Amino acid sequence: MKLATLLLAGTALAFLPQIALAQSSVPAPEAAVEPEAKTDAADIIVTGTARPERRLTTSISISAVDSQEIAKLAPMGSADLLRNIPGLRAESSGGESNANIAVRGLPAASGGGKFVQFQEDGLPVLDFGDIAFATADTFVRPDYSVSRVEVVRGGSASTFTSNAPGAIINFISKTGDVAGGTVGITKGLDFNRTRIDADYGAPLGEGWRFHVGGFYRVGNGVRNADYTSERGGQIKGNVTKTFANGFIRLNFKYLDDRSPIYVPTPIRVTGTAANPTYSSFPGFDVRSGTSLSPYFRSDIAIGSGGQRIVSDLGDGYRVKTRGGGADASFDLGGGWHIEDKFNVASNSGSFATSYPGRVAPLTTLMSEIGGVGATLRYANGPNAGQVIANPAGLNGNGLGINALTFGVTLNDFTNATNILTLNRDFSAGGGTGNVTAGYFKSYQAIQMDWHWNSYLQEVKGRDAALLNVYNAAVSRLRKTDSSLMANRCSAIAASVITMSITISMPLIWRFRTKLVN
Repeated sequence: MKLATLLLAGTALAFLPQIALAQSSVPAPEAAVEPEAKTDAADIIVTGTARPERRLTTSISISAVDSQEIAKLAPMGSADLLRNIPGLRAESSGGESNANIAVRGLPAASGGGKFVQFQEDGLPVLDFGDIAFATADTFVRPDYSVSRVEVVRGGSASTFTSNAPGAIINFISKTGDVAGGTVGITKGLDFNRTRIDADYGAPLGEGWRFHVGGFYRVGNGVRNADYTSERGGQIKGNVTKTFANGFIRLNFKYLDDRSPIYVPTPIRVTGTAANPTYSSFPGFDVRSGTSLSPYFRSDIAIGSGGQRIVSDLGDGYRVKTRGGGADASFDLGGGWHIEDKFNVASNSGSFATSYPGRVAPLTTLMSEIGGVGATLRYANGPNAGQVIANPAGLNGNGLGINALTFGVTLNDFTNATNILTLNRDFSAGGGTGNVTAGYFKSYQAIQMDWHWNSYLQEVKGRDAALLNVYNAAVSRLRKTDSSLMANRCSAIAASVITMSITISMPLIWRFRTKLVN
């Protein structure tokens, strides 16, 4: 058997023929049957291909994880699930979102997933995977509504979508072809989290069926911050109308979720460079401690327009999505098949946390800020206003953190995408083949504000308070003084990024034929 593939570029396809065809009792042709409706859905691949293909016969490098496997893996987030995919490396050390994803054979990106594209039901979540503080995995939450996840590595990934030479990661939703559902409750054993997942779908008769699913969770996170750092959920649904020669599907998604951001923590290193020894500081257990604290929740900054912006560090990574779309697929007769996918999603949120810019002895920090004779007091917490008589012995470690806050507002990351494909099957010369034409158009908004502040915080594994530095004249040092940092910001930095990007790909012809010797 010989396989020949030819790619030709042509003119843009500017119209969609009318496809409102009457129902009949004629069985639906193979071209119009949905992959999920087949007997062995896991054997049918729809990602990175012009037409659904069987997994064992396709030439592309693909991995698939079905809903039962996802339930067994119990991933903390979408990136956590990818750790089980060969050829991908997902690092989500900062929490559930904003993961770094690398593909084997490609250079590691500076952040996010530069060479991969996250999709839901064949459409991109965001057009770019490495937007700082707004990576695509952030807006994807695996739950019971997911039928399977398909990952195409290399090959056709760069042909069938944009900005994905490394991989396409496609989360495919259940559509209710079989009546039934699932309810599950997850409870943390050694940390505070309760999560409820549920889904249900069923045929409704006369060619109609539906599916709806989602989750809700609440808790303090795997590192106890003594406040509710996890709170929110998601609901997704779709309704499908099948015809003798195809189907039309409408879908929606609502996501509003918060998850904590875990940043590097102080750790003691002793020994030599060749044989280092790592251990915890007194008062801060690196296995469970966190600088997240109920006494460090509010961060105040000034926006680019001079407005006052108050961020809640307790929100951590908050994401909001309100979206909907449609999918239509029809057999037109004579070997012709047409499909159109459309989705628009309003994405927004925030990234708010503190980062240890520097860890040093409090006596050193006090001297740098307040000079000779500087003193230290608690800025907040149960001991607010009290003088710290022995800074060198505070919490058993005598250390302080120059806590730098990241207050990033994800104002608008709206994505709208439409993909139209038209193909035809044919037989010639004792073999079979097909020709496919398609048009892709996408809009991506990127509008965000970045703000940085600097604080002084004690090194304490739980409920750490902020600290004030006073000079010898007992004057609290603030921005108006020439200090490096104090309990409030020593400097306010603001940056605004605003852009709108439209990607329009011309008509692509793909000719494929299988010849028989």
